[in-house]
Amino acid sequence: MQCPVCSAEAQNRTPATLPGIVLACGSCGEYRIAGAAYEHLAKLSSDRRALALDHAKRASKHGLPMIDLAAVSPL
Repeated sequence: MQCPVCSAEAQNRTPATLPGIVLACGSCGEYRIAGAAYEHLAKLSSDRRALALDHAKRASKHGLPMIDLAAVSPL
């Protein structure tokens, strides 16, 4: 699978019971994308996708960073 943020090779680690996607990328690290945010993220430029992941990482106190609509909407 290709990382939606940086386009590098990534592993899909999504459990069957989780809505959205869990990814592990050598460049971006491990993170989640909410199902509702995936299409919005795909429409952003590469710089803005990186900003969305950075926002998710800063907002994440515990657990995996999650790119959600709040991370992609202002971009």
